[in-house]
Amino acid sequence: MEGNTEEPPTQWAHKDEAQGRNPVATSLYYAEVENATGGALALHDSAGQVRTRVHPGADQLVIIAGDQVHSVEPLTAGNRITVVTNFYRT
Repeated sequence: MEGNTEEPPTQWAHKDEAQGRNPVATSLYYAEVENATGGALALHDSAGQVRTRVHPGADQLVIIAGDQVHSVEPLTAGNRITVVTNFYRT
């Protein structure tokens, strides 16, 4: 992700899924974070309210439940490389 103020990258609130199934867990590894402004991972409660914000740092691993509603707030400056992995039961 590369941040800018005119069209900042963001993700709206959602749950990850594939073929109609939520993963058991989702991991987010922030490999690089450079001069980032914004771009926090927001975790939502069942009413849709943001309850926790995770501000990414370089070489940081975050693991959330696979059915956790989450979003990414606008990244208005800087760069970030994030590796996301979803884990499913077979």
